[in-house]
Amino acid sequence: MFGAVATLLGLAVVALFWWFPDDSIERVGERPPTSPSPNASPDGSYAITATEVLFEVRPVVDIDAGVSSSGNRPPGPLPRDFSPLIALSRVNCSLPPVSSSPSAPIVACDEAGARYVLGAVGIDNTNVESAEGLMPPGATTWVVSVTLDEKGQVALEDMTGAVVGAPAPKDRLAMVLDGEVVQAPTVNEQIFGGQLDISGDFSARTAMQLAAGLA
Repeated sequence: MFGAVATLLGLAVVALFWWFPDDSIERVGERPPTSPSPNASPDGSYAITATEVLFEVRPVVDIDAGVSSSGNRPPGPLPRDFSPLIALSRVNCSLPPVSSSPSAPIVACDEAGARYVLGAVGIDNTNVESAEGLMPPGATTWVVSVTLDEKGQVALEDMTGAVVGAPAPKDRLAMVLDGEVVQAPTVNEQIFGGQLDISGDFSARTAMQLAAGLA
């Protein structure tokens, strides 16, 4: 009887391998290869945390590159009764920025302590179609490459066209993240196509995190 049972079990095993060839069976402990998670680095070595970032592009009105912090006002809305020069002298860049209306001019600081008077927002998060942290070919630093939607493309064309050839520093556009100026390049020509690169002291991780927070 036991011999008959063993024979039947043997036939069952043979039948199993006949219906399911060896290369179609997923062995215990093995997993099929998977693509990296969209919330992970390309090699999957660390997680990418998407924290929303307030992104703005504003025209530059004035700059004070001095690093004096003797003022007592935080970066933020430009008081109506202050001239830009007085406003710049009163702002202390060590204080956290105050939120402001997109349509209002502001005083903002960069990481080095330079103070900027900036005009109204022309482009913001609502105009971001996609964003990606990458290192451009031939470059040695990471950037965040931003693709704008149709409305953002038109705004970028208008903003860059308006400042080309303007007297310094009004020939610049500032890219502002959470109230801080990360770059304010001189615009030498009108920009078409809706592509912006945000540069800074970014590692691969911070560039990817910033991109995730913008998109």
